[in-house]
Amino acid sequence: MPGPSKDDAPDELSALRARVAELERDLATERTAKSMLESQLRAAVSEVSKILAAKRELEMRLRDELEGSAR
Repeated sequence: MPGPSKDDAPDELSALRARVAELERDLATERTAKSMLESQLRAAVSEVSKILAAKRELEMRLRDELEGSAR
């Protein structure tokens, strides 16, 4: 089976370039999505940290109140 003829080469090259451009666009989209998800994750971790700190503070205050009323 013979390989592609010389006349087919420009069409094939054009198709390959188009595919590369498409993949580069897809990659850029995925990178943007990844960046957005990382930002959301950082915000969620920060919020969880604040909630845990508030919980610890309330637990300490409750413990202090219970110890104070036991005296």
